Formats: sequence, structure tokens, C-alpha cells
Amino acid sequence: DSSSGDRDAAIVKFGPDGDLVWARAALGADGGQRPHVVAAAEDGSAFVAGHHGLPDTAEAALVMRVAADGTLLWQRALVGNGDVGASIFSGMADPSGGVVLAGTVGDYQDEVDAFIVKVDASGEIVWQRSWGVPGSPDRA
Repeated sequence: DSSSGDRDAAIVKFGPDGDLVWARAALGADGGQRPHVVAAAEDGSAFVAGHHGLPDTAEAALVMRVAADGTLLWQRALVGNGDVGASIFSGMADPSGGVVLAGTVGDYQDEVDAFIVKVDASGEIVWQRSWGVPGSPDRA
């Protein structure tokens, strides 16, 4: 938890022998951060994804890229704002240097849909899809 009471994302890297190489906390966005996914890229960097939220708003899906030395390279809110919340629960780095992520998006009262998004190495959305059945929660 940060001094403001929000939760902050943290990531650690261990060497092959299990020794701590580095640790980073308070990565990226303001607001409570809840990482659910770490996807290692071939270049030694990692994608960290989950969600974050600010007071009086719904949670937004969040993805960050961290360099091999733990430096934050970029962060991006993908979906969710205002009354629509979103979170990422699974992901995998791809050979092109990007990442494919899956999660849920919806108002969390009546409708929750599954979504999948591909983000390139620089954090730009390549494509995204969502699907669901009205009145039924769907998960990716």
C-alpha cells in the first residue's frame, strides 16, 4: 500500500540461483493497481497487466512494459472508464515483441463480457475483440 492508501504494483526479478536481482514498487499509474499477469518477452523485458482504479470511477484494464533492468518503459489503460470497468486476467508475449491479453469488461451489475486485445511492443493496440451473451457474465 502507498502512503495514500492505494495499492501499488510491484515486480521482482530473481536470478537462476534464486537470488534477488532487483525489485520495483509503485510502477506506473496513479490509483490502486492490481497486477494479475506477468508475461516475459524474448528480449528480457516483461509485460505486467491487471487493472487500476481511481476514486469514484470503475476500474480500467492496465498493461505496463518493464525493461530487463526493471525500468518502466510504458503503461497504457486499455479499456474501462466511468461506469464501465475492465481487468486483465491472462496473457502471453508473442514472437513479434507484443502481448495478447484477455479479461473482462462491463458494468459489473448487469453485464460482463469477455475481451481479448493484442498490444504491440510500443504499447499500441493492434486489435481488440469482445463478446458475450446478454444477461450472462462471460469470462476470457
